[in-house]
Amino acid sequence: MKEFYIIANWKARLTLPETSDWLNTFKKYYKTTSDNLKIILAPSATNLHITSEFIKNNKLNLSVSAQDVSSYPKGAYTGEVPAELIKSLAEYAIIGHSERRRYFNETTAVLEKKLKQCRLNNLTTIYCFEKSSDALITASDIIAFEPRSAIGTGKNLDPDSLLKIKQNLSISNKPFLYGGSVNLANALDYLKIKSLINGFLISSASLNPIKFAQIIELINQHLNK
Repeated sequence: MKEFYIIANWKARLTLPETSDWLNTFKKYYKTTSDNLKIILAPSATNLHITSEFIKNNKLNLSVSAQDVSSYPKGAYTGEVPAELIKSLAEYAIIGHSERRRYFNETTAVLEKKLKQCRLNNLTTIYCFEKSSDALITASDIIAFEPRSAIGTGKNLDPDSLLKIKQNLSISNKPFLYGGSVNLANALDYLKIKSLINGFLISSASLNPIKFAQIIELINQHLNK
């Protein structure tokens, strides 16, 4: 069975105490899943360490992802968070999120540099895109389709439309994820179409640790039918 990814992207939301509370609550409700189900937590850079240490200390079957990495290597770049400083705390890095492109004007040239930094430091890239013509799709490890109309709007893209988009991609066996207003009510709709996706990038619905654990359990049960 292929790997299925469930990624919690908390964005710039949870403080250090809130992250600690989230982790402790989630631990109470999280049930061990099958090995093919990869649960990844993506906290802000300030909370990478506490999240990584919590997972290690509690021996949880979870992984950590950075929400972004610098396009520069380690060096005199004040305020940047290079991949080399992240790699001891995370296994993955999200690159090209629609909010990074929209608010920080990230171009293909910048994202190409970020992908290079991830490769040099053995970080698995989760590359977000909206256009099937995106030149960096083939260079990434995992890809996540994110229609801007569905980001933070509560209006998720219907599975049939997502299928048409996937069919226009030449991605071979590359994991194909969907992100955009995914929640407990609609998650299984995407799994009803065989081989449509290999996971979700979840934001708002992941901020509640109990609901996020419920989403994981629901998907885990479906995958093991």
